[in-house]
Amino acid sequence: MPDKARHIVRFEPVGVEMDVEEGEWVLDAAFRQGIAVMHGCKEGQCGSCKCRLIDGDVEMDKYSTFALPDFGPGATFPGAVAMDFHFIDYVVHGWDVAATLGAPYALPDDVVAAALPLAMFVPDGDYRAIDGAPFGPAVEAAGTDDFERILRHLGRRPDWASTGARIA
Repeated sequence: MPDKARHIVRFEPVGVEMDVEEGEWVLDAAFRQGIAVMHGCKEGQCGSCKCRLIDGDVEMDKYSTFALPDFGPGATFPGAVAMDFHFIDYVVHGWDVAATLGAPYALPDDVVAAALPLAMFVPDGDYRAIDGAPFGPAVEAAGTDDFERILRHLGRRPDWASTGARIA
């Protein structure tokens, strides 16, 4: 019986290379060779391990995506990304409620650190100016802390205060 064809997969920009047998999942090949690759479900369904093909051919099974029309018509994202966006909703809309009520709002540093790269992944664009958009257009500012960067990128003004109800 002939040996299966072997292929080289190179992860850029880090330059890590590994062998993948014909018909083998890239993630399985990485596990087999002790190479750490970001993943979630280990079955190709959540999209966490999805990467961009630079050169060559690959056969991919369909992975699960979630429609998030709040980000524009036809906007779909892998499951892991959709969950990340919901996390950002909780972080930012928590601030919205606190600011509206005039209540203090502080998050632990590790929550802000986890939220920052996810918030910066939220696409900016014309759709943010339409009624009902989850986030307004990004607000430019320099010299802000990480939580203010999150708020500003998602269309909030950290110095905004409601003229309505206040918590005593």
